[in-house]
Parts: sequence; structure tokens; C-alpha cells
Amino acid sequence: MKQKRKRWSRWLKLLLILIFAGILTAGGINWFMIHQSKKDIETARQLALEQKGKKADAVVVLGAKVRKDGSMCLMLKERVDLGIQAYKQGLADRIIMSGDHGAEGYDEVSTMKAYAIKQGIPSEHIFKDHAGFSTYETMYRARDVFKAKSIVVVTQKYHLMWYKKS
Repeated sequence: MKQKRKRWSRWLKLLLILIFAGILTAGGINWFMIHQSKKDIETARQLALEQKGKKADAVVVLGAKVRKDGSMCLMLKERVDLGIQAYKQGLADRIIMSGDHGAEGYDEVSTMKAYAIKQGIPSEHIFKDHAGFSTYETMYRARDVFKAKSIVVVTQKYHLMWYKKS
């Protein structure tokens, strides 16, 4: 009985050590990524001041949830508004709306485009990436499908820990 209890005690200690090591590893990776990317995160206003006439090939707006009634969740509305602001500030002369349109009756990109048109963006300057199921796929498609070599990515705290509002 004592041996069995001793064995369980060792396994429990090992398990706790592994859990602690996993938490430290995940925390360390997160800390590293935050501090590495911190210098690359800018507001639309900061970008406009830095660009001084140089334009990116596109503003890429990352998708988020569209409700069953067809309205955008607050997170998505904020992203689209910021993409529109970046476009109007002259950061690029086209917007790529990227999001999920993988299921019948669910279409993030058409909702995003319709909203941007209502805000005064010409339809022909808005491109829809219906296969933006993940951030990786969006970046890949922006480069290889839409031929954008230089982009401004619009997102917020969901993707970037150190997001600053303009």
C-alpha cells in the first residue's frame, strides 16, 4: 500500500512539474511575441504620417463574426471602420475584405463590403477574399492571389496585445 501511494505521489509530482513547465513555456513564447511585434504595431494616423505619399498595395481587413440578422459584431465593425479610415487617409487605394464565406447563408466579406460602400468607398476599390478562414490564409492570398507586396493589416486587440487606438 505504501509503495502504491509513493508511486502515485511521484506521478503527481511529475505531472505538476510538466504542467508548470508548459505554462512557463507558453508564457515565455507569448512574452517574446508581444515584445518582438510591439514595434510594428501602429495606428492609422501614425502610418499616414510615416507614409508621406507612399502607398501600400492594399489595406487588408481581417474578418470576424456576422450575426444571424446580417449585422457585424462590434469587433468586425471596428475593423472595417479602421480599414475605411486607412483607405481615406491614402494608405492604399484598395481594400481587401477577408473573411469566412464557407457556409451557405454566412458571408462576412459581402457584409463588410456593403458597409464600406455605404461609407463612401467605391465598389471597384474593394476586393473580397472569400477564403480568408485564418490569418495565415489571408496573408498568403493577399500576396499570391491579390498580388499585394505591401499591405496594411487592420485588426485589433484580438490579434495584437499592444494595440493602440488612434
